[in-house]
Amino acid sequence: MPAITSTHVHTVSRSPKMLWNEVTLSTAVLGRFVRFFSPSGNCQLTEMQIIGQMVAPSSDCQVAVRNVRRSQAQNLNMDLNRVNWRGGVHPIAGFLEVASPWATSSPAQITFSASITPTVTSIEPTNGTARGGTVVNVTGSNFGADWVADGDNSDATSPVTVELNQYPCVVTQVASSWLLCTTTPRNQGIRSPSFRVTVAGVGLALNAPGIRWRYLDRWSQLDTWANQEPPMEGALVSIPSGQAILLDEDTPQILMLTVEGDLVFDNKDIHLQATYIWVKGGAFEIGTEAKPYLHRARITLYGNKYSTIRLPVIGGKCLALSNTHFTYREYGDNAVEPGNIGTMDIHGKPRLRVWTNLAQTALAGDRVIVLQEIVDWEPGDELMVAATEASHKHFSGNGLHGAPPVDFQNERVFIQSVASDMKTITLTAPLEFEHRSTYYVRPTDNEYIDLSAEVALLSRNIKIEGDPTSELDSWGGHTMVAFGGIYRIENAEFFRMGQQGEMSRYPIHFHITQDFGQYCYARYNSIHHSFQRAVAIHSTNYVDVKGNVGFDIVGHMFFVETGMEMHNRLEGNLGVGAIPLLSGMLESDQEPAAFWTAAMNNVWVDNVAVTGSDGWYFQLPKQPISHNMDVYSKSICPIGDRIGDWQRNRCHHTSGSCIRVYLTWIPTKDPCSPTSGENPQILFNTTCWGNSFACFNSMLQGSIHLHHVTAVEQGKQDYVGVKFNRGRADLRGFWPTDYQGIPHIKDTVFVGVLPQDLGTKHSHVAASVKLPQDESFFVANTHWVNYETRPAMRGCTKCWTVAKWRQGAHTYRVSGVSFDNTPRRLHVEKKDIYWDLDGSLTGTENSYSTWADAFNLGLAGCKTTKITFNESADGTVTETTWFSDTDLITQAPSLFYTTTELYEHRIRNHSFITCTTPIRKVNIASPDPLIVHGRELTITNQDTGLFDNIMFEMYEVFGWAFPVVANQRLAVIPNFPGMEFQTAYLRYSHSDLLALKEKNALKNRQTVEPEWLQLQVDFVMNYNHVKLTSPAAKMVGERRGKDAGLQAGTFEKELPYISMPAQPPATLPAMTHGMKGDKSWAMSFRFPLPAGAPSWDQEPLSAQFEARPCPDEGCISGLPPQDLNWTSYTLWSEKFGDANAVRGTTIEIKMEDWIMFDIRSEVVLKNLTIFGKLSFDDTANRVLTAGNILVWGVLEIGTQARPFGKDTGRSATIRLSGQVSETQDYLYLEDNSFWNKVLGVVGTMETYGAPVTDTWLKLATTLDSADETACLLNTSTEVLDWPSGSLVSFAPTEFDNPADDVVTRTLTQDAVWDDSCGGWRLHWSGSLGKTRFAGDVPVGNGNSVSLRAVVGRVDRSVIITSVDRDSNNYGGHLEIFDVKLQDVASTTRVGKATLKYTRFHQLGKGALIAAVKVSYSSGFDPPPVNIFDGCSWTSSGEYALHLASGNVPVIISNNVMVDSLNGGLFVSHGSSGAQIVRNAVIGVKMADTAPRVTLGTDTKLQVITYAGIRLDHEPVRMIGNIVAGSNDIGFMLQAEQCPPKGIFDNEY
Repeated sequence: MPAITSTHVHTVSRSPKMLWNEVTLSTAVLGRFVRFFSPSGNCQLTEMQIIGQMVAPSSDCQVAVRNVRRSQAQNLNMDLNRVNWRGGVHPIAGFLEVASPWATSSPAQITFSASITPTVTSIEPTNGTARGGTVVNVTGSNFGADWVADGDNSDATSPVTVELNQYPCVVTQVASSWLLCTTTPRNQGIRSPSFRVTVAGVGLALNAPGIRWRYLDRWSQLDTWANQEPPMEGALVSIPSGQAILLDEDTPQILMLTVEGDLVFDNKDIHLQATYIWVKGGAFEIGTEAKPYLHRARITLYGNKYSTIRLPVIGGKCLALSNTHFTYREYGDNAVEPGNIGTMDIHGKPRLRVWTNLAQTALAGDRVIVLQEIVDWEPGDELMVAATEASHKHFSGNGLHGAPPVDFQNERVFIQSVASDMKTITLTAPLEFEHRSTYYVRPTDNEYIDLSAEVALLSRNIKIEGDPTSELDSWGGHTMVAFGGIYRIENAEFFRMGQQGEMSRYPIHFHITQDFGQYCYARYNSIHHSFQRAVAIHSTNYVDVKGNVGFDIVGHMFFVETGMEMHNRLEGNLGVGAIPLLSGMLESDQEPAAFWTAAMNNVWVDNVAVTGSDGWYFQLPKQPISHNMDVYSKSICPIGDRIGDWQRNRCHHTSGSCIRVYLTWIPTKDPCSPTSGENPQILFNTTCWGNSFACFNSMLQGSIHLHHVTAVEQGKQDYVGVKFNRGRADLRGFWPTDYQGIPHIKDTVFVGVLPQDLGTKHSHVAASVKLPQDESFFVANTHWVNYETRPAMRGCTKCWTVAKWRQGAHTYRVSGVSFDNTPRRLHVEKKDIYWDLDGSLTGTENSYSTWADAFNLGLAGCKTTKITFNESADGTVTETTWFSDTDLITQAPSLFYTTTELYEHRIRNHSFITCTTPIRKVNIASPDPLIVHGRELTITNQDTGLFDNIMFEMYEVFGWAFPVVANQRLAVIPNFPGMEFQTAYLRYSHSDLLALKEKNALKNRQTVEPEWLQLQVDFVMNYNHVKLTSPAAKMVGERRGKDAGLQAGTFEKELPYISMPAQPPATLPAMTHGMKGDKSWAMSFRFPLPAGAPSWDQEPLSAQFEARPCPDEGCISGLPPQDLNWTSYTLWSEKFGDANAVRGTTIEIKMEDWIMFDIRSEVVLKNLTIFGKLSFDDTANRVLTAGNILVWGVLEIGTQARPFGKDTGRSATIRLSGQVSETQDYLYLEDNSFWNKVLGVVGTMETYGAPVTDTWLKLATTLDSADETACLLNTSTEVLDWPSGSLVSFAPTEFDNPADDVVTRTLTQDAVWDDSCGGWRLHWSGSLGKTRFAGDVPVGNGNSVSLRAVVGRVDRSVIITSVDRDSNNYGGHLEIFDVKLQDVASTTRVGKATLKYTRFHQLGKGALIAAVKVSYSSGFDPPPVNIFDGCSWTSSGEYALHLASGNVPVIISNNVMVDSLNGGLFVSHGSSGAQIVRNAVIGVKMADTAPRVTLGTDTKLQVITYAGIRLDHEPVRMIGNIVAGSNDIGFMLQAEQCPPKGIFDNEY
């Protein structure tokens, strides 16, 4: 090989960036090879492209000679050199190459001389009939000596031979500069166009560009057509394979034109009209790339949306191209393609520019516009002038988003004249709107950013259009290449194209052409007034879409369809004015983008989007959404893929965002493997101007990085990221982004108001950068300009919204930031922590900032900024700021943004802290018991005594999260009397941040600065010890994924507990824990970790604690026997004496005793424990009051044979007394804690009150508010035993706050039968306040529904009630439960109850526990049966009845529940034995003490969902129940599977 000498031409001085780096040489250089040298390092060159001109540098050149022979391709008509579907060239069977070595023995010398080379400059004509006989005149030079064929001597040899398309053309005369030849018949089929002249003794002639010959038969000649019958209107025309036609006249409106041969437009104005044009393996040509078409060609497609037949795949009203076989390659690009490959060439007149920008602002009313670049546009041409004011979304009230905007300020105009400078254009009519031309110079690098309206040429000399009727139904024409085809379209105009609501019907559509896309392009076209899309790429690769203008398009414009499209290049396209498509296609078409993609691995360079909803809309599926190419459905995963390249793209004045990621984009090294590691995606050099929503808008993103962005005057924010999830590098869960240190926003300039607009405009952004939810987002080398009062950054985007709720307290990293006229730098939205790495944010290097909870105030290394708002007499509000480090008060704004309306700032006195001591996020998650859910947590600094309350949050980690300044002691307890959590998960900081701190110290050869936190949990109950397990697999799973959580479970271990030592917490090892008394426990977090600690991916500073009231061996050594038989009883008065004798004492009934309670006056005890049996005598009213009653044996009031009070009319009352603050009286039993004021049943409880025939009925007739009598519907044959003195409750029938309309009255007479109403008549005294409706309401078709108010009787002869219920509704409660000992046999005692006709009044501990609770820790075989029949609940402070009963059957029938707080009946998940029949729940509302969560403001609250009957587990049956007067939900349950078996006839 000849020696090669290299000349240095350029050095890349600046650090190369990821993706493409461009270098332009200032001086042209000649050469044959390019050599690239790269220094050692991490930079890896993947691809290099050299763009230049091919020239001959001299007349003589030395070359190396190599012999190459290539065989013909098998089964192919064309040599295509297939390219692999996923990239890279690979060999094809049949393309065998045999090569000799490079010649080295003697160099070969080739001399090139232009002076003696034959040259062809033109031929005339350029086509002729296939029959032959056409005389062709060839003009050129160096054809040799004059020669004329001898007609008498046929053997005379011509000195020149000519071949046209490989057919001989017989030479008849030769001169030096011309020759003549006569064509021979084309008798071997159509061959590729070619022209070859050979001069004897010299060789081949050099052809000038564009020289070619075609065998073509003219459309206009009768001999072209069979039987000399040319096509007529409505004809079916076929150009078969082997025939080539020159279209040399306008056609009639034919029905169908099928091209399997060739159809070529003549060089004249032509109009082709048809309903179907199908190029099926043939060739369709209007000009060529080398010789564009310069006349006017027009193709009009006809059809009607409702009558035109749709052909398979290509549809109707179409210009379609396909291969002969008409199918895609089912097995990918390696499959052999049968049949011919169709070709469509449409090449209009090239223009200097098809779009440019204004050079100066054009005002409304102007008729002259000045452009930045010279153009060759002509008078009469149609233009588009882009808007420089954002459109507004309209909501028409029909439930569809983004009804078509009517205020686009894009304008369609026409040229009257063009000035000689070729930049100044006069229009035929004045502009309606102003169109700006302005600029911005980035202060960080002095880059000039052009901010000028675009002006685009819509007219072209080739026009493809739908017929005028297209407007009627938005059903225009469409073009497509389907399966195999070469589709090259440039400089054409597409008008009234696209078929709205029909798939695959677009103006330009590449449809499953696979890797044939490398031969296809759509360039410099104008697509306007389209009814659907502009350009669509579907399952096609390598297509070049360049320089096109899309304007006034319905739906997404430039559309990459399924997710499997790769290596397509979209460059320099302009999309203006996307119009919402309200039905028929994608939901996102209602908010259309100029550029929409389901595929990532494509190139986007120099494109511009204007108006419409969004610029780019990334809607990425997990796998491609096409069903046609299943062979790729598992190997291509767009959601994890990267863009091929992104540079210099631009958006302005959209009503949405420039870039929108919806929903997810998390690029990984293997796109189909989320655990393969992050593959950072850099979007480089984007310009956003005047977009209504944002420059970048992401719903869920991974390692996406915006570098070198310029965002100017956005509407709501510049950057908004909602969720930030990072891909895991392996199953252990590392997060490489944190360690690579690639900023997510870098080298960016955000401009609130252009300097030239100051004084006339103000920024209205909520915040410039709205940071996403999660840790370690990194902003670096970024500049903010002219945001005035608006904040630069705001964290935890959408963390207050229920659907996307997050705890907050995320740590954001900041470095190298700067601000100009932007004093407000931070809006601490939700506990955000800002880590200022270099001091550019706060002025303090390596500092942390957040809002100031009281427990974080006054700590070493911290300074406080407190903002005070002062309102003057005239209502003017001024702001002053106090800085704790200087003790100065100033009116100058601080770096923290707040207002009087910000609730979360207001409750913290608008105070913020900046600390050199680290601020870390602490999580307390998944606490138990259930009652703490939704409750605030009181956090107290044990050294300063300052405390604050932190809101419980139900999402993310389900608990509490809050920022904590390290190196302090905190105590925590729920902020509600009597409430505590006995178990929870704990975590200090995030391992990512601590690992980064550790790595930085190691990198800088420094010792890691220790940090610690001692967390104390305070209790209400007494506890023996606390178990601590660390690390917590649950916290690992929530942070790093399910698989990592499962694996972490193998590392969990229980840590030994001690009495917490008195030494300083800073010296205690990590995870030291122990009791600090009966009612408090503490543990210590510490960093750095000790040797042997779990690795960072196992979340070593996480743990789960569980408070245990008993030692591990249990509290009870044994249980009393059960099922004892007693033959006789002893009177209470004989055993214990009268009421005075036992007042305030604790009584124990031994297991051998059966006591009959016979005391007439009230007996008041401290506590009562029943090991034996206690019965009540009904000869008098009995009242027993106690703090706690624990039943191991039997508590009996009445019997089934002799219900209490049935014959005597007497009552028995148990009253429960005590206050929540009397913790010394709390009842403990093994691991169960019951507070005080409890009747606990671990034995047997039976109550039989006097039976009530009907516990509830419905009104027969409507009651007016003033009525004092009512008629009840008769539902049985028995006498209604509602005597005088009975308490009856009336349900409301009006919705407005119905629970408060429940009224209870005392009957003044016995119920009597009333024939006039056919029911039982009641009488009482006192107004009901509201009307109570009763009647039959017609519902159509002769049917009606009975709607009647419910009336329930609530008095009973057996009563269990509370004494002195406080303002928090702390009443007594009845609990039926089981106890399991810690012995070898796991001895169990199971409580059970049969409660009939019993009243439960003012029971329930508000927010703590229901009035009556059935609570079993497990299932039993056989299970006990619990019965609640005919009972009433009145004024319950919490749910009336709560079942957490496992598999135990619970029969709930004929009960009435009136005035319950937070719910009536609640069946927990797992309670599978409930039977709920004919119960009435009347009046349910939320208590004032119920948990409430603020949604970022004190006017927006999230509250518990409560219901009259709530079933978290499907009951055995639920029949005939009614809920009336619930302020929220009547019945809340999962729907029963069809057909229904046990849930029916219920009413609300």
